[in-house]
Amino acid sequence: MKAHRIHWVTTFCLAIAGIRCASTEPMDGDSVTSLCDGSGRLRFGQKDNLGGELAQPYEQYAMAQNGVTTLLIDGRCRYWVNRSNLEGGVAGVLIGEEADDFARSVLMDDWKDFYGKLLGTACADCASSELTNGERRFGYWPALDGLEDIETIAEAVRDFKNDLFERGSPLTGDLRCHLSQLSGAEAGTEDWETQPWQAVPEGLDLSLARPHRAVDAPFDMAALIAETFLVKGALAGTLRSLRASLGERAGVYSSFIPLEHEDGRRFLLFTRDVLPFEDPDGTIDFGSPDDLISTPQS
Repeated sequence: MKAHRIHWVTTFCLAIAGIRCASTEPMDGDSVTSLCDGSGRLRFGQKDNLGGELAQPYEQYAMAQNGVTTLLIDGRCRYWVNRSNLEGGVAGVLIGEEADDFARSVLMDDWKDFYGKLLGTACADCASSELTNGERRFGYWPALDGLEDIETIAEAVRDFKNDLFERGSPLTGDLRCHLSQLSGAEAGTEDWETQPWQAVPEGLDLSLARPHRAVDAPFDMAALIAETFLVKGALAGTLRSLRASLGERAGVYSSFIPLEHEDGRRFLLFTRDVLPFEDPDGTIDFGSPDDLISTPQS
């Protein structure tokens, strides 16, 4: 499929005798999917999944149930962006014609050709991404040679997501968390000794902790999600401050807050900001179909 091109007719003239005569209008045949329809419904969603080889610690997958990075836009021009769980999420409102311009840039009027498909070349070490209009979805792999439309969409989403994140206001609501406890044997190994261990915050219920999953343990995403819990109010604010104080850390052992109780027990606390449209277990429904069909380029 050839890359879609948006055509504009632009007319410029001098303003004479107080007449306004500059205009920019779409040509006949160009349509624009309206994101801001006045509803509180999800009108656009994009997420980058956590994929590839199973990464330690496994518990981070529970925090990625709605993507490692996520962009949501509702019908009132409100947006939410989560770029990484340790950075925290942000929210804001689209300005002026931003919503329509964005809908054009991601070719939303052409999405009917993509729904239900997982486009591009599958890769064992790669993670896929997904897009939704709130009702139907499709996905794509990073390798998109020959799929110019999808490359255009992916680039536009990435740029817009980063721009919105930089100007958004930090989320201050509930946190969804997962708490794991290290066994005595592994707590003292070199990988863990180098962590910036923090005191357990007052009010955190350590009885919610589950044993940390070893590398060779069976991986069950549903079980991990079922072990998550919500943190509200002042404790959520405390955890956000603690998360921010640690900053971004390199390596796979950087997706959590390392906690050490005064009695020597060590815990891994995984947190993410709760986003709108989540169901009781924290999942955002990206619409039908339930399973995307892998559709490599020809």
